[in-house]
Amino acid sequence: MKILNVYIVKEFFPLFLLAFLVFTFILLLGNMLELIEMSAKGGLFALKLIIYIPLFSLCYSLPMATLAATMMSFGRLSQDNEIVAVEASGIKVFSLFIPIFFIGFLLSLLSLHLNSEVVPRARYRFESITRELGVKKPTLLFQERVFIKDFGQYRLFIEKVKGHHLYGVHIWELREESPPLTIFAKKGEIMPEKGEEGLTLKLIEGMREEVDPERAGEYRRTNFDTYYFTLSLASPQEGKVNKRPKHMTIQELRDKIEQITMQEPGLEPRLELSLTEEKIKELKGKVVYPLLVEINRKISLAFACLTFVLIGAPLGVVVKKGGKSIGFGLSFFLILIYYIMMMLGESLGERGVLPPTLTMWAPTVLLGGVGSFLIFRRIEH
Repeated sequence: MKILNVYIVKEFFPLFLLAFLVFTFILLLGNMLELIEMSAKGGLFALKLIIYIPLFSLCYSLPMATLAATMMSFGRLSQDNEIVAVEASGIKVFSLFIPIFFIGFLLSLLSLHLNSEVVPRARYRFESITRELGVKKPTLLFQERVFIKDFGQYRLFIEKVKGHHLYGVHIWELREESPPLTIFAKKGEIMPEKGEEGLTLKLIEGMREEVDPERAGEYRRTNFDTYYFTLSLASPQEGKVNKRPKHMTIQELRDKIEQITMQEPGLEPRLELSLTEEKIKELKGKVVYPLLVEINRKISLAFACLTFVLIGAPLGVVVKKGGKSIGFGLSFFLILIYYIMMMLGESLGERGVLPPTLTMWAPTVLLGGVGSFLIFRRIEH
């Protein structure tokens, strides 16, 4: 029996490594193209980002590789009638699953550590370096058809970027007590840098819209031929790079939730006194829900390795024709279903439609339950 377990493990690991490299390459492809372009403009400093990008994909590539390797390995055994030979010798097929279950559990523990500690720190460090690079070479922050959020309360969207020249420039200044100031210009130009405090855009042929302070509720529109607009840059060394939920470890997320339940960030005590208890609860919920979603996402995604083993092993045994190729195709289909369910659950959880714990654990528990059912059905036969 020991020899058989070693044989199963030897069958699994080469396929796991191959699937891990394939999925990692696919996940990195889009980011790497963008990084190569940034490195060409930013020089050697931008190459530091290469160290962190592969870490982002670990929380996804590990579960995906686990499922693919499990289905391909058992699919190959089934295709070559080795499963039939094992059963004919009086050994239960379930015993073949045990070493793979153990491997899936160990991979889940590894993934849990990566998701809760390594990946969030890598994401935060990546953004800090990107921000620092933006301070040194602000032109790198301007990308086509992407919402740019690197300038404090300002949001930018640029349709086309060509060197220092911009086309289709949209700027919004977010304001707490009134609708945002909106600026649109057909063309723009990034002026020569005068320091690290900010940069100036020369906007050409556009308009500026904002609420008329003298007539509340009415917009005031001003057309311009040339308009100079200054954007400030916050240096990451000054601690102005705010951590988003995906940048936080699980402990940091828990501390943040505890802080919010005690006092809502952004609400002054005097303002909070003027709100009803229901309104305060609603405001806090809108901030807490994304944090709860992120905690449960990190943990649930880690145990996807074990879940994928539970469902991949019995399905792989069923595959008799096609072997590895069919196993890989089925695994890709299951991965697609799983991550669609995760994205849907994330959306529902962040809006508070359903409890975040339920929405983020549902895909993992559901697929794990289906896999457990298939395993017990196999045992009965």
